[in-house]
Amino acid sequence: SVYRRPPPSWRPRSLRSMKTGRILTNSKRLIRTAAGPRHRRIHRLRGLCMSELLERLEEVERQIRGFSEELIDQLAVREELDYEKEVKNTFISALIHVQNRQKEHRELLKKKRKIKTTGAEQRSNRSHVPGTYLTTVIPYDKSSGAPSVEDLQILTKILHAMREDSDTVPALLTDYILKGIRHLNHSSVSSLSV
Repeated sequence: SVYRRPPPSWRPRSLRSMKTGRILTNSKRLIRTAAGPRHRRIHRLRGLCMSELLERLEEVERQIRGFSEELIDQLAVREELDYEKEVKNTFISALIHVQNRQKEHRELLKKKRKIKTTGAEQRSNRSHVPGTYLTTVIPYDKSSGAPSVEDLQILTKILHAMREDSDTVPALLTDYILKGIRHLNHSSVSSLSV
């Protein structure tokens, strides 16, 4: 296969990408140098004195360290992005589950209203009415942009509790509000549509 240069839209733009680009350029130069006929390379190396050989060895080791550091940096970035993606997917999944449960709950309430059973007596005997926490409203601040990964984890925990109609919802919601939204500005605070 023939190597084709990527289109301009694929070329690196960030500093990290520029560093990667320099490393790729250096590695291509090394590959081109090493790709020549073997006897020429051996002849050139034999013609070098010990100090020149050591200098080349140090250059190669320096480049290897640079490639290794860049690889470690890129792997760390990839790991962070994978983790962020996983948190976002978990949040979306929890949100969809809660929305589906809310829809089921609304339909169930409509059916109960049509049947008009005497549920008042049954409710008084129970301390928790099913669906109580399913309709919880979660506030968020639109002006601060998209929620952070940490906020998404907290919101996901609240959504899981809502889905299970757990009595931990008020405590989780209170902790979220106290931690994340210190200064509620009614013009910029909305609710998470679930």
